[in-house]
Amino acid sequence: MHIACLDTESTSTGISNEILELSILNEQGALIHNQLYKPKKVHKWHYAERVNGITPEMVADKPYFVKHIPKVQKIFDKSEMILGFAVDNDIRVLEKYGFQHLPEKAMDVRDLYWAVFHEDKNFDYYHVPRLVICAEECGYTWRDGSAHSASADAEATLFCFNYLIRKFVEKYNLFELQDKPHLSTEEINIVWDYLRKLLREERHNKAVEKAKGMLYLVDTPQGYAIYARKRPLTEEDQERFKEKNRKIISVVELADSQKGYEDLLARFTPKIIGGENYYKAFYQLDDQDIELFKNYTNEFIQFSSQFSNDSLLSSLLNNISIINVDYSNKTKINSDKIKINICISLSNGHIYVALVAMESALSNLNKEKSIYIYHILCSGDVDNNSIEKIKNFMNKYNENLELIFYNMSNIFIQFKHQRLSQVTY
Repeated sequence: MHIACLDTESTSTGISNEILELSILNEQGALIHNQLYKPKKVHKWHYAERVNGITPEMVADKPYFVKHIPKVQKIFDKSEMILGFAVDNDIRVLEKYGFQHLPEKAMDVRDLYWAVFHEDKNFDYYHVPRLVICAEECGYTWRDGSAHSASADAEATLFCFNYLIRKFVEKYNLFELQDKPHLSTEEINIVWDYLRKLLREERHNKAVEKAKGMLYLVDTPQGYAIYARKRPLTEEDQERFKEKNRKIISVVELADSQKGYEDLLARFTPKIIGGENYYKAFYQLDDQDIELFKNYTNEFIQFSSQFSNDSLLSSLLNNISIINVDYSNKTKINSDKIKINICISLSNGHIYVALVAMESALSNLNKEKSIYIYHILCSGDVDNNSIEKIKNFMNKYNENLELIFYNMSNIFIQFKHQRLSQVTY
């Protein structure tokens, strides 16, 4: 397999980030690209300099990276895999220079490290140790003072890849290892596919766990209040409630507490009687409102990635039909508008199928009088191809539809009336 194992050093991680150094090794460990670069707009990078040791003076007479884009693009075009440690950081800065389709080819050695050692070493997927620690675990010996140069980090990354991929095969019993220095393309693809499966499951589990929470309906001297909590109130919290003459009326545990919080606040908005703001309001609720709160629920509907497109489409349509009926009474805004909420866990490859299913459901509903809201939990980042499909879909239903796509990095991309924004969740 043709592999480009890379590492970049750059001026920062922010919006003005520019490449200072790029090194690329091939699958045999030969250094096929190694160059320092002079940034075009950034003149000082104090923090990055302390890490990578690259000073403005060292790159003062070096070329701009844009001059080497065609050469680097040829390397990427030839490569079947882009390899790196925390490679998403490298890809992010490369994409600023116009490189495309890198994520589809990328394998992160950090993910391999997690998959092999997270149980023995007890570290979390989102807190994987740095390359220096990974390299030490894999038995790599650094050249004196070389760590954090792009070429040295790329060399260490390739060493770790070759060590970890064999450990991965042994741990998950994927196939019989042969006594040869490198795995075949077919064998690497088996590892790659299985690693992706593990990552989808882990990211999904983490995101679902993060979304969980509970809502408290509390009777206070100022009126009813709603509190969102990730964990149950402690005994001390409850004692403080009693001291302030606050009584807990009901507690509901939800798969997505933030979504539930927003839904119920919207439902009770007409009954606000005071408070600091929308999120700290007091309400005048009747028995029917309290019953609605007690009965409120939401859940994620998870579809296996092994479903065929037809069966997934069928399942989506069936669940959409059921949820339309179940949710219509609970989330009624007024006589003309109904919210329909669906939480679906999907891999990137199934986003298009979901859009087809939603379009089919929407075609049978009254688009003049309804607002449809779909929450889709994607098992992985939303790639550029999927975003284009979603944009085209939004063009057709921009007056009636709001989509919120959650990915596993706990970032959500919100599409509403053809506007696209990305914010931290």
